[in-house]
Amino acid sequence: MWCSRLVLSSLGCGLIVAALVVLTGSPVGAANSNLHLGKTVSSASDAPVLGLTLGVDRSVAIPRDTLTYTAVVSNTGSVLSMAGDLTVQNTDATTATVASYFDAVATTAISHCGAGSPNDGQDTSQWAPLAGAAAVDGYTPVQASPIGSGLRLTATPVPAGGVVYPAAGDPILGTQIAPGAQATWHYTATIALTPAQTAFLLDPAQVSRIRNTFHAEPVPRDQGGQGSPATINVDFCQQLFGASPSGTVSNVTVTVAPPGVVPVTLGPAAYPGLASLAPGASVTVTVPSVLPFTGGRQAGESDAGYLARLAAIEGSRLVGTATAAGTGTYGPVSAPPATSTPTIEHLPIVKIVKSGPATADAGTTASYPLALSNSGGATAGPLAVGDSVAGGAGPVTGVPASLAPAASAVATATFAIPASQPGGPLTDVATATWQDANGNGYGPVSSSFTTQVRAVSTTPVAAKPGDTPAFHQTFPTIDFNPPDGVINHNISGVGPTTRPFTDVTTDGVGNFAGTIVAQGNGLQAGVGTLSSFDAVFTSSFVVAKAGDVTFNVLANDGFLLGIGGGATRVSGAYENAPASNQSPFQGYPPVGAWNQPSGGAVGTYPVTVHFPAPGIYPYEIDYFDCCGQPLSLTLAVAKFTEDTSALSVYVGYADGLRPAGSIFPFPWQGSPGVTFLGSGATAFDAGAIRFDNNSDSPIVFEDVSVDIGAFHFDLWGNHIVVQPHGITILTQTNGENFDTSDTPITCRPTAFIPKIHVTQAGVTTTYEDTQQILNTKGIDPANCGGGNESHAWERIGGGGAAINVPLPPAVTLSLTPA
Repeated sequence: MWCSRLVLSSLGCGLIVAALVVLTGSPVGAANSNLHLGKTVSSASDAPVLGLTLGVDRSVAIPRDTLTYTAVVSNTGSVLSMAGDLTVQNTDATTATVASYFDAVATTAISHCGAGSPNDGQDTSQWAPLAGAAAVDGYTPVQASPIGSGLRLTATPVPAGGVVYPAAGDPILGTQIAPGAQATWHYTATIALTPAQTAFLLDPAQVSRIRNTFHAEPVPRDQGGQGSPATINVDFCQQLFGASPSGTVSNVTVTVAPPGVVPVTLGPAAYPGLASLAPGASVTVTVPSVLPFTGGRQAGESDAGYLARLAAIEGSRLVGTATAAGTGTYGPVSAPPATSTPTIEHLPIVKIVKSGPATADAGTTASYPLALSNSGGATAGPLAVGDSVAGGAGPVTGVPASLAPAASAVATATFAIPASQPGGPLTDVATATWQDANGNGYGPVSSSFTTQVRAVSTTPVAAKPGDTPAFHQTFPTIDFNPPDGVINHNISGVGPTTRPFTDVTTDGVGNFAGTIVAQGNGLQAGVGTLSSFDAVFTSSFVVAKAGDVTFNVLANDGFLLGIGGGATRVSGAYENAPASNQSPFQGYPPVGAWNQPSGGAVGTYPVTVHFPAPGIYPYEIDYFDCCGQPLSLTLAVAKFTEDTSALSVYVGYADGLRPAGSIFPFPWQGSPGVTFLGSGATAFDAGAIRFDNNSDSPIVFEDVSVDIGAFHFDLWGNHIVVQPHGITILTQTNGENFDTSDTPITCRPTAFIPKIHVTQAGVTTTYEDTQQILNTKGIDPANCGGGNESHAWERIGGGGAAINVPLPPAVTLSLTPA
C-alpha cells in the first residue's frame, strides 16, 4: 500500500512556509515510481491594478478647434502573486517521468490564519478553489485538478545531476528524474482577480486562510490497487495578509497629453474620487485642448516652401496620450499608457496660377485668368485675390466666396494698359489670401505673368515725304472704322461711315475694349481740313516661326504695305506699287498694294508674305482717302504656313505681253536680295521657279530641270547658288524658251503635273506643281481667248500644311502662329 506523511511548518508572518510529502513503500516486483514533493512560498502579494482609457470627441478638426479628451481611470481588480521553489525527488529505483501535474490555490474561512487541521491534504470540501493550472501529456491522471484555469505558473528549471528537463514547451511536464535524483524549479504564480474576487479575498469574514496545492503523477506506475499519488499543500495566509492589503489605490493622478500642447495633470484636488479608488471604482476626467494654428506664412518663406509645409500638415493624424498613477499597499501603481483614436487635421490649401495674353497693345485692357484651387481637406473662405502691376493695380472679378476641398474656380483680373505704356515686358502679379472656418489667416501666395506690350506709333501726314505732318499719335491697333463683324462685340457704333477716323481697340482675345479718335493739334482725321487725308503707320511684326503669313488688309480707299528685315512678297494684292520697289517713307520692299480707288465699299485684300526666320520685322503701311468715300483700314492675319526646311520652293508665271497687276510674280528681276537667272531681252512669257534660302549658309544646286509631260527643260547650268536669306529665280534665258503655257498649245486641259528636279550634293529631289501653275492649268490661255497668263508665286516645297489663323486684330502685330 501507499503510505504518506505530511510535514507542515508554520514559521510566522513573512517567513517561508515549506511542506514536504514523502511517498514510501512499493510493492515487491511492481514497476512504480515514487516521488517526494516539496514547495515553498517565499513571498505573496495582492497588488491593485489600474486601468485607463482615453477618448476624444472629434474625428476631424481644423486649427483652433477645441478637442475634448475624456480619460477614464478605474481599479480593475488586483493580481495575486506568489514565488518560491518546487522540488520533485525520485525515491525509487525506477527512472520517473512527470506525466501530469497541477498547481491550485484555494481559500477557506473555517479557521484562523496559521491554524492547521486534521487530514489537511484531504479536506478539499472545506476549501473553495480560486484558480489553478494543470498539464498532462498522453496520460490519465489519478487525481484531477480541482480547477484548471486562472493561474499563470512560470517555472525555471535548476540544473541537477540525474535530471533531464524538457528542451521546449512545459518546463515540468516530461521531466525525467533518475533514481535518487531531485528536480528543482524556481517559480512564480500570478492570478488576475476581478474587483469582486479581490473584495472576496480581502474580506476576513470570507477568507481567513489561503493555500497553494501542488500535485504531480509520474510514470511508470502500476495504478492497480495503489494509493493516491503525491500532493502537497502550502498555507501562505501569513505571507499574504501580513501586509494588510486593502485593494484600493490612493492619491491617483491622471496626465493627459493632447497633441502639440503642454500635458495636463489632474488629481484629487480636481476630482475628489481620485483620492481613494476601491476595486471596481472609476473616475472620469476631461481635458479640453485647442488645436494650435501653425499655418501662417513665415517670414522669408517661399511660395513653394509654404505650400509644401501646409501639405505636410494636411491629413496629420493627431493622437492624444494619457497616463495614470497612484499608491497601493505595496507602493506605486501605474496604468498602461492609453491613446485616443486619431483626429485628422485638415487645412485649406489654396493655389493660384495666373495666365494671360503673351502680347497686348498699349491703350487696351488685358485680361488675366486666375485659376484658384483648394488641395486641402478644409473649406477655404473667405478668399481675397489682388492683382497689381508696376505703378498700379487692376480689378479682380469672379472670386468665389469659398472653395470646398478639391474645388477650383477661375477669377479674372483686368488691367487697362496706359496708351503711354512703352513697349516691352509688363509683369502682372496676382496674390491670394484666405481663411478657414475658424478665421485663421493663410497666405499670401502669388503667381505672375509677363505680357509683352506693343506700342503702335502712327503718323498721319500729307501725301509725300517732306510734307509737314498735321499731328503725331500712338495707337494700340490698326482697326480704324472696321466693317461689321471684324471686331467681336463691337458696341461702339464705329464703322466705315464714321467720321472722324477712329481706332477700335480690343483686348488680348480680340473683344471690343474701347475707341481712340485720330486727332491732334486741334485737328481730327476725316473732318474739317482733313476730310481727305493720307497717313503712314509704322511698327514691327514679332515673328516666332519662319513661314508664309497671309494678311487680310481691309481698306477704303487704298494702301501700300512694305516690310523690312528680309521679308519678301509671295502673292496677293499688288496694284500700282511704286516702281522704286520701296515704301515712300521707310524704304521697305513693298509686299502688297492697292494704289487705286476702291469705290464705296470696304475691300478685303489678301497679302501673303514670306518671313525667312523668327525675328522682328519693321513695317510701314500707307493709307490714303479721297473723294468723300467711307474711311476704313484694318490689318489682320488670316493664314500661316510654317517653313519645314531651309529651302522654300515657289512657282509662278510671268506674262509681260499683257497687263498683269497683282497676279504678276513679284519679287522679280531687280528686287532687293534677288539673284535672277533669266533674260528679259524680249518680253517675259515664261514659267518661273523661285528658291528662298532661310538659312545662314549658301545653298548650291548642281542642276535644276523641269519635266511637263513630254516637254523637258534644263536651261540654267550646273552651278546655281541661292545666297543666305536670299532668293534665286529661274525663268526664260533666251526668248520664250521656258514658255511652259505651251506644253502643249491646247485649249483642252491636260493632266500633266509639272515636276521640278533639284539636284543638291548628288541627291535629286522632285517637287510637283500639283496646282499646274507652270503649265497654266494644262491649257494655253493666250490661244484660248484668255487674258494675261501671269500667276503670283505659289509655294510647292519646304512648307507644312497651311493653318488658318483667325487672330484678332489686337494681336496681329505679333505674329506667333502655332
